Amino acid sequence: MKVENILWAGILFLLFIIITFLNTTGKIFYFLHPRLYIYSIFASIMLFVLFLFEIYKLLKRNIITIIKLEFFHILCL
Repeated sequence: MKVENILWAGILFLLFIIITFLNTTGKIFYFLHPRLYIYSIFASIMLFVLFLFEIYKLLKRNIITIIKLEFFHILCL
């Protein structure tokens, strides 16, 4: 696993949680004009999608490594 990807996933998830919390409590209006509320919801969704993509990249590397090890193990038998 790459440390950079884990950190990036953590940052994305924390930003998603913070913006979602501000959206649900209504405190986002302290920072944004009410007409921009829809964009903050969109930003929250996009942060979650980027977080899922980063997790996919982490798992993809591990799955490929496991498949290679299993394939090598089968060849050696």
